[in-house]
Amino acid sequence: MEREQIVDIMCESQGHNIKYTDKYGNEYTGYADVFETAYDNDEGEGASICVDRCDGRNVILYENEIKKIEIID
Repeated sequence: MEREQIVDIMCESQGHNIKYTDKYGNEYTGYADVFETAYDNDEGEGASICVDRCDGRNVILYENEIKKIEIID
């Protein structure tokens, strides 16, 4: 996916369940919580979302770590 497509989906994902593939090819599902733009983000790594994954981990995903993302509900 193009990075612009990834960020567009990240923007819409807040409050939804998502499925994403990370840059290593691992696939996860989870609930997307907070979206931050690159401007809002203190880390300076671009847009990010917080995800409560189905495996019990809470992670912050940056746009450059996502290979593919989709909203599943």
